[in-house]
Amino acid sequence: MQPATRRTIIPHIVEQHAEEAAFLWLLRAAATDEPHYDRQDLARLDQRVEAHLDGLRIAGPDGFEIALAQLAANPQAGELFAAGVLALESSEPTLIEPLVELAESDPEALPGLLGAIGWPQANRLRGVVKSWLESPHAFERYLGLNACSWHRADLGQKFTTYLNDPDPLIRGEAHKLAGEVGRADLRPTLERALDDADEDARFWAAW
Repeated sequence: MQPATRRTIIPHIVEQHAEEAAFLWLLRAAATDEPHYDRQDLARLDQRVEAHLDGLRIAGPDGFEIALAQLAANPQAGELFAAGVLALESSEPTLIEPLVELAESDPEALPGLLGAIGWPQANRLRGVVKSWLESPHAFERYLGLNACSWHRADLGQKFTTYLNDPDPLIRGEAHKLAGEVGRADLRPTLERALDDADEDARFWAAW
């Protein structure tokens, strides 16, 4: 969502775009675990989600406000996804931070923000992800690693920092990312992590 001159919109049409983006993303998220959906089915769902997101983008600031209003009325994963995509594409911290706070406080809504992180092109997220990865707040570091996971971004020499993070959530996500980007050179560190005190961190090290 780019800052833009206010456009004349038809509110109920934009509201439908927000509702459909939220619903179809939930359908798409569930479909990834269903054996009867193939790649073509998922691609069609992606196209439908993207079409409704475009409707919100074209509405400019009004589209984001409508998505936020629906999120406030129904703070669930689908609504957080729709508002999250627009906020992340704006790169505006003032728009992103309240959604991060909601995701942290509500585990049921969190998948919506994680899905939003995976939706835009990686180059749209660089500034946001960099700030998350460097954050003293563990949840934001987790979001940064999740973004790297979605977009298969290698952390290079910084990997060790996250593999040894004091927070087990960060260690687990870093272990998973190391496997996803094929960092075989980190195998000794991952093998030591099989004795991690945290069960999830051990699982992802083994994975």
